Amino acid sequence: MARGEKKKRNAKLFVWLAVAAAALAVLMFVFLMASAGRRAPEGIVTPAWTEKIPFDVFTVVIAVLVVMCVTAGANLALETAPDRQAIHEIGLHAVSE
Repeated sequence: MARGEKKKRNAKLFVWLAVAAAALAVLMFVFLMASAGRRAPEGIVTPAWTEKIPFDVFTVVIAVLVVMCVTAGANLALETAPDRQAIHEIGLHAVSE
Protein backbone atom coordinates (compact mmCIF):
# COMPACT_ATOMS: atom_id res chain seq x y z
CA MET A 1 0.00 0.00 0.00
CA ALA A 2 1.35 3.40 -0.93
CA ARG A 3 2.13 5.93 1.77
CA GLY A 4 -0.41 8.46 0.44
CA GLU A 5 -3.22 5.90 0.40
CA LYS A 6 -2.44 4.90 3.97
CA LYS A 7 -2.55 8.52 5.12
CA LYS A 8 -5.87 9.05 3.37
CA ARG A 9 -7.35 5.91 4.91
CA ASN A 10 -6.10 6.90 8.37
CA ALA A 11 -7.51 10.42 7.95
CA LYS A 12 -10.96 8.99 7.15
CA LEU A 13 -10.72 6.66 10.13
CA PHE A 14 -9.80 9.52 12.47
CA VAL A 15 -12.71 11.62 11.21
CA TRP A 16 -15.14 8.77 11.89
CA LEU A 17 -13.61 8.17 15.31
CA ALA A 18 -13.93 11.87 16.16
CA VAL A 19 -17.59 11.91 15.06
CA ALA A 20 -18.33 8.77 17.07
CA ALA A 21 -16.56 10.16 20.14
CA ALA A 22 -18.47 13.45 19.89
CA ALA A 23 -21.80 11.62 19.56
CA LEU A 24 -20.97 9.41 22.54
CA ALA A 25 -19.96 12.46 24.59
CA VAL A 26 -23.29 14.16 23.83
CA LEU A 27 -25.23 11.03 24.78
CA MET A 28 -23.32 10.64 28.04
CA PHE A 29 -23.86 14.33 28.85
CA VAL A 30 -27.61 14.02 28.26
CA PHE A 31 -27.75 10.94 30.51
CA LEU A 32 -25.72 12.70 33.20
CA MET A 33 -27.96 15.77 33.15
CA ALA A 34 -31.11 13.63 33.27
CA SER A 35 -29.96 11.52 36.19
CA ALA A 36 -27.97 14.03 38.25
CA GLY A 37 -29.07 14.15 41.87
CA ARG A 38 -31.83 11.55 41.56
CA ARG A 39 -32.00 8.77 44.13
CA ALA A 40 -33.48 5.35 43.37
CA PRO A 41 -36.39 4.91 45.82
CA GLU A 42 -38.18 8.22 45.30
CA GLY A 43 -36.76 9.36 41.99
CA ILE A 44 -36.65 12.96 43.20
CA VAL A 45 -33.64 15.26 43.18
CA THR A 46 -31.89 15.25 46.56
CA PRO A 47 -28.54 16.82 47.50
CA ALA A 48 -25.59 14.55 48.15
CA TRP A 49 -22.78 14.98 50.66
CA THR A 50 -20.76 17.15 48.25
CA GLU A 51 -23.43 19.85 48.26
CA LYS A 52 -23.10 20.17 52.05
CA ILE A 53 -19.42 21.19 51.84
CA PRO A 54 -18.83 24.95 51.40
CA PHE A 55 -17.66 25.61 47.85
CA ASP A 56 -14.51 27.51 48.85
CA VAL A 57 -13.37 24.65 51.10
CA PHE A 58 -14.13 22.13 48.36
CA THR A 59 -12.16 24.20 45.83
CA VAL A 60 -9.12 24.46 48.10
CA VAL A 61 -9.14 20.71 48.79
CA ILE A 62 -9.36 19.88 45.08
CA ALA A 63 -6.62 22.41 44.24
CA VAL A 64 -4.31 20.93 46.89
CA LEU A 65 -4.93 17.41 45.57
CA VAL A 66 -4.19 18.52 41.99
CA VAL A 67 -0.95 20.23 43.06
CA MET A 68 0.10 17.14 45.01
CA CYS A 69 -0.54 14.89 42.00
CA VAL A 70 1.32 17.17 39.62
CA THR A 71 4.26 17.47 42.03
CA ALA A 72 4.40 13.71 42.53
CA GLY A 73 4.30 13.17 38.77
CA ALA A 74 7.06 15.73 38.18
CA ASN A 75 9.26 14.19 40.87
CA LEU A 76 8.68 10.72 39.48
CA ALA A 77 9.56 11.91 35.99
CA LEU A 78 12.71 13.61 37.22
CA GLU A 79 13.81 10.60 39.27
CA THR A 80 13.36 8.18 36.38
CA ALA A 81 14.86 10.47 33.74
CA PRO A 82 17.76 8.83 31.90
CA ASP A 83 20.07 11.86 32.06
CA ARG A 84 19.80 13.92 35.25
CA GLN A 85 22.60 16.26 34.17
CA ALA A 86 20.56 17.38 31.15
CA ILE A 87 17.64 18.19 33.45
CA HIS A 88 19.84 20.43 35.59
CA GLU A 89 21.18 22.17 32.50
CA ILE A 90 17.74 23.20 31.27
CA GLY A 91 16.80 24.73 34.62
CA LEU A 92 14.59 22.15 36.32
CA HIS A 93 17.00 21.73 39.20
CA ALA A 94 14.70 23.50 41.66
CA VAL A 95 12.06 20.80 41.22
CA SER A 96 14.47 17.88 41.37
CA GLU A 97 16.32 18.97 44.52
